Amino acid sequence: MKKSYLTKNLRNKNKINVILASAIAVLLIAIIVTILNQDTNKLTGKSSLDSQNKSSQDDFIRKVEQSLHYHANIIRKSQGIPQLEFDNKLAEIARAHSKDMAENNYLAHENRVGEGATERAKKAGYNITKTFSGGRQSNYIQENAGVTYIYKSKSEENGTTIYNWKTPDEIGKEMVDALLASPSHRNHLLEKDATKEGVGAAIDKENLLYFTQMFW
Repeated sequence: MKKSYLTKNLRNKNKINVILASAIAVLLIAIIVTILNQDTNKLTGKSSLDSQNKSSQDDFIRKVEQSLHYHANIIRKSQGIPQLEFDNKLAEIARAHSKDMAENNYLAHENRVGEGATERAKKAGYNITKTFSGGRQSNYIQENAGVTYIYKSKSEENGTTIYNWKTPDEIGKEMVDALLASPSHRNHLLEKDATKEGVGAAIDKENLLYFTQMFW
């Protein structure tokens, strides 16, 4: 009886172990499938920025702004020009202009009521006056503006648009490279008298990113 009881008990334990092993295997498969699906979405770009929550899009935009600022300073440093300080107040003014351009589908240094960079800065309460050694003064804001798609390519798959998104750093570098290729924008970017910079960007419904770069 004792041997039979032990054998039966061992069989029950084996059954429990098999059930537990099966349950663990199913759980692991479910976790792996979930991870693979998440990775696939990242690689194919099936999720549009429009479908993400506002905080995610804002975080993407802030990273683009910082990337443009970073790459602008790399170029200035390579030319022996003092690096620019990021000015949050100026960035807010730049963001407002980029948002207006994105929402109203235009690209210009003047807004829809004819206000240029200096006028917009003054209207926002920004002190545009700068005094240099020797008494020389500057009373204006210089500005660069541009637009670029935030994806490298797109295609259709079973009625779904598949995006190959650019990274924020790729966008920032791309924009700086484009500015350097334009003589007037390059002059602003490499202005020796400029000490502060505000960068603001906004994305429209077509995944176009508008950016404004203001210099003081």
